[in-house]
Amino acid sequence: MATDPLIALRLPDEPIGLDLDRAIYIGLLLNEVLTNVRKHAFPSRQGGDVHVTLRLTDGDLELTVSDSGRGLPGALALEHARTLGFRIVGGVARRLNARVRVENHAGARFIFTFPREAEAPVEPQQG
Repeated sequence: MATDPLIALRLPDEPIGLDLDRAIYIGLLLNEVLTNVRKHAFPSRQGGDVHVTLRLTDGDLELTVSDSGRGLPGALALEHARTLGFRIVGGVARRLNARVRVENHAGARFIFTFPREAEAPVEPQQG
């Protein structure tokens, strides 16, 4: 019997206040990464685990999405991504001024580290 992945959400003990733009960008990141996990990490709709963690580290926020699925095919460089979903992830990460790490062992893990406070409004780039 096919089952959906189980998603575990871990939030910080203390509330973290975010401006609306940053909260929307984080929501977009989560939507794109979790959609990718749902489509690709668990072939044949087998069950698995997905963990989402948001934590405060030295004044930065760290958002981690990891799964126990089949992992990513090869090395992934978001700046050279060809799929629309990963291009969106890369663009949104840039708007958050995020550093992105992608790990590929025992499933996939995306780690986004970005300033808690926006340094200046982040506007889309032209061209």
